[in-house]
Amino acid sequence: MVDLDGQEFRFDDGWRMTGSGTWSLSEPGSYKGGNTVGDGSVVHVEVKPSADGMGNDAEEVGQSPSVAPSDPAGAATRTAPPPEKATWDLSVIKSKSGELEFFFLTSDPDVRDKYYLSRG
Repeated sequence: MVDLDGQEFRFDDGWRMTGSGTWSLSEPGSYKGGNTVGDGSVVHVEVKPSADGMGNDAEEVGQSPSVAPSDPAGAATRTAPPPEKATWDLSVIKSKSGELEFFFLTSDPDVRDKYYLSRG
C-alpha cells in the first residue's frame, strides 16, 4: 500500500500509511464487519508501515518496490505518524471492462461515498 488513509473514523486521524502486509478474502455474504463495504467479496488487509516511509521494505522480501506518491502536495497535508499496524476491509467488484476494483465506503452512513484504490 502507498499513501493509504485510515478507514472510517481513523481517516480523521491525519495519517497516511505506506507499507506491506497480509490480506485474506471473504466470499460474498460471509463478511460480518461494519458498513464500510458494499455487497460482494471483501478483502481484509493488515499493513505495517515501512521503515523508510516510502514502501521500500518490499524489496527486502522479494516483492516489487512501491512507487513514490503521485500527489506529494496532498500527502503533505496528512502529517500525523501512522499507527504500528492498520487494517482495512475493501470491497471487490469487476468493472464493466472486467478489471477488479477495490474500494471502501466512507463519509456519512446515510450517503456513502466510494474511496477507490488505484494501482501505481
